[in-house]
Amino acid sequence: MIYQALKKYSNWKVILSLLILTLLFMSVVFPHYEAKINKAANEKVRILDARFSYNFEQVNSLFSKMGSKGRDAYHFIAANVDMVYPIVYGLFFILSIASFLKKIFPERPKIMLVALIPLIAVLFDYLENFNTLKMLGNFPNITPGEVANGALFTQLKWEFIAISIFLILILAAAAGIRKLLLKANSK
Repeated sequence: MIYQALKKYSNWKVILSLLILTLLFMSVVFPHYEAKINKAANEKVRILDARFSYNFEQVNSLFSKMGSKGRDAYHFIAANVDMVYPIVYGLFFILSIASFLKKIFPERPKIMLVALIPLIAVLFDYLENFNTLKMLGNFPNITPGEVANGALFTQLKWEFIAISIFLILILAAAAGIRKLLLKANSK
């Protein structure tokens, strides 16, 4: 069943729609809410989701700078906006990978399971979000353990996003090479 769904929805119309949604989140939605947080902090701050790593002191400093209005805005982002975004970018990555896999390996449907690797990034993104919500709720009484968990989830999210992007690029190149070879062999 999953093979059929991946095969069916890994087409350019769906992938392009998801790419546009992903870019809208990155260029409009997140900057809008980050501006609210920056205004509340009276300076430009980098939220935890946008960092590769962070520690206990950095989280305390960030949450203090944000003030209650900034923390409320961050809570809204983590509880609402960033609960939708992983689904959007996750589907974009999954269907992009599936699209290339079906072109490269048309006779091997089980290889389509490789397309599910971005689900790991999505999982860590959700774990990061729930942990961030917990820290925001517990502030100023956050624990080093909460911060360590959040930093680990954030780092693993970014690593699996990078793996997904790298996989898309490698598969795009392989699909292009395959197409050229098939065209050359048909002459």
